[in-house]
Amino acid sequence: MGIEGAQLSKEERKWLSEFSPGGILLLPRNIESPYQLSTLCHELRKSAPIPPFIAIDQEGGTVDRLSPFAPPFPSNLALGATGNSEYAHRQGILTARLLKILGINLNLAPVVDLLVSRNNNGLEIRAFGSQPKLVIDFGRAYLRGLKEEGALNTIKHFPGLGRASVDPHSELPVIEAGKETLWEQDISVFNELSHYSAFIMVGHAAYPSLVSDKKRPASLSGEIVSELLKGAMGYKGLVITDDLEMGAISVFASLTEATIQAIKCGNDMVMFSSPGSQVMPIVSRLCAEIEQDSQFVRVVSHSIQKILAFKNNLSPRLIPTTLQQEELTKLFQEIDTLSHKIAENSIVEIPSSGEDIIQAGTKPVVFYPRIKPLLTGLSSGSSVIGQALKPFCTEFVEESYSVESPFLRKDAFSSCQTAIIFTYNAHWHPQQEDFIKHIQAHFSRCFHISLGLPGDLKSTQFSRSLSALSPTPSSIRAALKVLWGELAPRGKPPIR
Repeated sequence: MGIEGAQLSKEERKWLSEFSPGGILLLPRNIESPYQLSTLCHELRKSAPIPPFIAIDQEGGTVDRLSPFAPPFPSNLALGATGNSEYAHRQGILTARLLKILGINLNLAPVVDLLVSRNNNGLEIRAFGSQPKLVIDFGRAYLRGLKEEGALNTIKHFPGLGRASVDPHSELPVIEAGKETLWEQDISVFNELSHYSAFIMVGHAAYPSLVSDKKRPASLSGEIVSELLKGAMGYKGLVITDDLEMGAISVFASLTEATIQAIKCGNDMVMFSSPGSQVMPIVSRLCAEIEQDSQFVRVVSHSIQKILAFKNNLSPRLIPTTLQQEELTKLFQEIDTLSHKIAENSIVEIPSSGEDIIQAGTKPVVFYPRIKPLLTGLSSGSSVIGQALKPFCTEFVEESYSVESPFLRKDAFSSCQTAIIFTYNAHWHPQQEDFIKHIQAHFSRCFHISLGLPGDLKSTQFSRSLSALSPTPSSIRAALKVLWGELAPRGKPPIR
């Protein structure tokens, strides 16, 4: 469960001391600065009688909770495009060191789903790729890096969300793949990586070929959690649900009923994104269930013993006493250096009409979508795109556009100018196709950089088309280096 804000209130200290939750989930509302976050983690440990797991989704790419102050890593998909799993190993090491300095002991990462679907299913560039071997290699390397620094990890979202056509945050996906396909591909990844992971997170999707109740979410299915994961696969670590407040669950059961079902079917822990004060009524209902059902008591007791055993074995290195500013500054430099190496080795050339470069002195018009990673303000006051462009050209025009209803102001630009078009999963918004065609008709030279899934535009009428696979500053800058002829594209598509 979560907490309200960046500091603990008196009420939160009270329920923490009375309830002592198994873990606290840190979300963007809880994160402002290194010192604030370190202080908050210290207070969380101090307030609960049994120190909680302090968990965070620190994946890199678009799910980067520490981005308010730490250099961002490129996405997992960008990592996969490098073809070098040592980058994943190094990223795991640096991520664990950063979490350790801040007082966080559990990373809800990495995503090891196979990216089979190109639909908006909540995964896209969060996954390493579409092939089991690639995902296993990169997942294992990342997990090894986290473990070497003593951080607990989580592989997700069992038994695999990569084939989903909808986002479980909104509705329940139904994955129609056959049992043999799921076992040989999606589940095989979790089976291989389960030996390296302290936690496995069960996702919210239905798998008709794996269960008798064909509409039941995996996270609430005993056939998935107890029989498949704990039984057939023999997994001995901790099993946790994804956030039970997602739309995929709310259409299936009430939050209280879903919590009871999740525990009864074998999950050791359940997750809520709401503050703990809002979850207390569910705790009361759980206590009532324990009093009424002796079998439920045994299930809960077994999970509690497993959780306590894991906590007793937590590395003492994960409990810093004070924030070490010099160590943090040095670590930020190492993260920034690695991020640029990953980015420069992940740029993928997309087939287009040419392999042109932009000449020095060009004054381009730069179009980019209004998406959160690109609209985040920088300390300098400029945009992420503008900041990335400055080393390459002294003059340029920035033009942001809505992904749902893009519009080209033709009168504002000379037709002889060069255009650079950034897109982010443009195939999710078909209206962008006409928008791009209008730009191509208006400008004599058009260059394209995709920041999401590769090949998100069908058009080949570009002077050059690249896939950066991540909307992070390092990936944007690496793609611009290719356009200006300073770097060769070295990445290979990590998905088919």
